Formats: sequence, structure tokens, C-alpha cells
Amino acid sequence: MTVTTTRDPRVVIVEAATELFSRRGVDGVSIADIASEVGMSKANVLHHHRTKEDLYKAALLGVGESLQNCVALAGTGRSASRRLESEIRAWGKDRPSEVRLLTYGLLRLTDHPGRWVLEESVAAMVAVMDGADQPARMANLIAVLGEVTYETLIDPLAGRLADLKKQ
Repeated sequence: MTVTTTRDPRVVIVEAATELFSRRGVDGVSIADIASEVGMSKANVLHHHRTKEDLYKAALLGVGESLQNCVALAGTGRSASRRLESEIRAWGKDRPSEVRLLTYGLLRLTDHPGRWVLEESVAAMVAVMDGADQPARMANLIAVLGEVTYETLIDPLAGRLADLKKQ
């Protein structure tokens, strides 16, 4: 993806970092990889984002914004929980790299900032979910996110395995 438009270079860099981090993990991606992906020098990437950790935080903030958008689109009222589930599923189909990055971020809570960056988004989603109490609402949210993660990560692998078995 070479930068050929007048898009904000910070946004272009974060989008490329999101995709790379989601596929290879933070530790598997270098600033040089990101620079190559966007057609910039390492110095230019570092001018916009001082460290790889800053880029990772910016990528997770993008995931959080997408999840907050799901909450906003779900609205309020009796069927808000169902609408939120639908919005989360649509997000998973539209932004698989964000789903992968969310999963990676949640798995790496102890040594990366996944949890604190996503706390506000998760709290907003839990507040909308159906359930008698917060633990039940959290369980419902985890179930939906788990299904979306499965569809994003596992279904494509199962399809590839089936194709390999046919050969």
C-alpha cells in the first residue's frame, strides 16, 4: 500500500500498522516493515509516531473507536442489545484486522496496553447488553465477541484445511 493520496499520513500509518500487527503480532513487526508497507522512510514513520508502542496504542485506540461506534449505532431501548450484537458482527466482517488485533491485545494484557485502551469501549458495550446483572451482561458480550473472533480467525482456517484435504 503506497501512499498516493492526500490522506493524513498518521492515519495511513496506523491502518498499515493495524493490519501488520493483527497478522504478525507487535513483536513480529518492525518500524521498517510499517514504513515499507506505506511507502515511507522509517524516519517519516517515526516523525508521526515516536515508537512502535505508540503505534500499537494508536491501533488499539482505532479498535476502541470502532467498538464505540457499534454502541452508538445500537442506540438505547429494548432491542439495543440485539442491535449491538448485529453491529459487532458487521464490524467483524468489515474489519477483520481489528478483530485479530483485539484478540491479540486481550491475550497480551500483561505486557502491552490492550486492557486500558479498550476498557471504555468494553464498559460501554456491557452497559447495552441484556442480562440481569453486570456479570451476565459481560458473559453475553464475551459470547458475541467469541463468535465474531471464531468466524474471523477459525472459519477461514477450516476452509483452507478442507481445500488442502481435497488436493
